[in-house]
Amino acid sequence: MKSFIKYSSIILFLGFLLWQVPVVFASHSDQQYFINVDYYDQVIYASKFGYTTYRKPEIKQFFQKCKQMGVDGVLWRVSVLGQVAYQSKTATIFPGNMDCNSLQGQYLEMARILQDFDPLDVAVKEAKANGIKIFAWMTISDEGGIKANGFEKYCESRFITENPHCALLDKTGNAMVGTLCYSEPAVCKQKLAEIAELCSYDFDGIYLCTRTHAFYRNTDKGDDYGYNMPVIQEYKRLYGKDIQKEPFDANLWHQIRAEGFTKFLKNASHIVHKSGKELWLGIKTAENEKYGWPYGNAVLPWKSWVKDGYIDAIIAGHNFVPPEAIARGTKEFKSVAKSNQRILFWIQLFNYQTAKRTDLDVLEKMIKAIDESGANGGSMHEVAGLEEDMTGYWDPVSEFVQKNWRKGIDAIQK
Repeated sequence: MKSFIKYSSIILFLGFLLWQVPVVFASHSDQQYFINVDYYDQVIYASKFGYTTYRKPEIKQFFQKCKQMGVDGVLWRVSVLGQVAYQSKTATIFPGNMDCNSLQGQYLEMARILQDFDPLDVAVKEAKANGIKIFAWMTISDEGGIKANGFEKYCESRFITENPHCALLDKTGNAMVGTLCYSEPAVCKQKLAEIAELCSYDFDGIYLCTRTHAFYRNTDKGDDYGYNMPVIQEYKRLYGKDIQKEPFDANLWHQIRAEGFTKFLKNASHIVHKSGKELWLGIKTAENEKYGWPYGNAVLPWKSWVKDGYIDAIIAGHNFVPPEAIARGTKEFKSVAKSNQRILFWIQLFNYQTAKRTDLDVLEKMIKAIDESGANGGSMHEVAGLEEDMTGYWDPVSEFVQKNWRKGIDAIQK
């Protein structure tokens, strides 16, 4: 949840930036472009968008604007820091264990909204009414992480509070706060229940995102975490060694850890596909099968998941994707994918680490690379910066999309 990061600096000058860059898009019928929405931020920062809140009228207006812009779909974030922004019976609803009487301002408004109506139900209905695809954006290892101003007291799920052993653990049993270990049966049971509940909504699909806020509290610098009891027991059963006390083969250990997630994903795929929806997965990179920072040397065998048909599409990138990596990632994906499986790329327009905008020439190369690589589109992160200034951000981007997104290279060059 970027509610803890000030949006006044994020994605500055976005509309002008995109408007000035001579970017072209392919006319491929299978290309799709999405906008990412974190509903928490829409409520918390409503005043920056000229609203006092972000309830039913504002949600309706948002999807009408999406239709006017011409984007294909929306990734609607439903979970962050272990809590959800919909009327769930399986997950922890914001603000979790926090007493609502202790909340103020827009945080209190967020809690009241979730008591008054289900924003997720409204979003789905408005998306359908405007011909916009909508995916539930679910973070799968983001149970906490923020530690500032007392937020850690309630920015976590009840599940992890009651089952602290289900986080990734180091050899001494200390948790990598904010993470989940999918070798733990209880984790799989909990997350599969949440996915099944989301499938009761009329989404086009479920987007499982591997981004996390855990880095605010801890990072794995190599092979620091992943010593949960099911992993320890499985390694002992297969190879006869206690990985807590004896030297072991790290590659075999990583395979065991990955197998837990594979079993989860297989079951998730069955639930989602049985409901007639698509299952998308967000990964750090499509160039290899590394899980990526902050997970140390952990692996994410997405290629086998694509081959086995568990995944309908992947979105590659957690932040900025270098233009030169797009062609390589697309090639890797297409080497294992069927013709009906797709790869999209994360389009990050602001660098949180350097607090700088993406250079114009790099942005141009990145968006062109998506087209030229044969990839299936991208997802822009994120809408809050656009709505902050309708004249300077949203309107120019909307005009840009309408004029350029669907015309293709040949039409534009003419």
